[in-house]
Amino acid sequence: MSLVKLIPPWLHGVADYSSAALLLVVSVLVDGTAEAKAVGIGVGLTILLLSVFTRYRLGVIRVVPFKVHAVGDYAAGALLLLGPLVAMITDTDRGLTYFFWGVGAALIGGSLLTNYDIADRELSDLSDR
Repeated sequence: MSLVKLIPPWLHGVADYSSAALLLVVSVLVDGTAEAKAVGIGVGLTILLLSVFTRYRLGVIRVVPFKVHAVGDYAAGALLLLGPLVAMITDTDRGLTYFFWGVGAALIGGSLLTNYDIADRELSDLSDR
């Protein structure tokens, strides 16, 4: 699922929560159409919930395997890249469109660099302490 396994799961988790918070805050505070705000809030909440339920160091409930979480990351990135086109907001909400495209590209890029194979090992290391 990744090209190069550079990013450990704990750092990926930091990026997950950061991107969710950024999407939610920007979508609420920036002036934009309801459609544009819906794209950002919808994807932001999805990333947040997926992160809370993922079985990795920063997960809270830890039921979703990290490799399944990866599918959600790629889907969220794709939604952010395609959402503005589908919602037809590229002309009315250019700033948010560019922001969504940037975050979407970052999500996919980060996912391509994440080591999805060591999340369970990280968790067992925590329980051994």
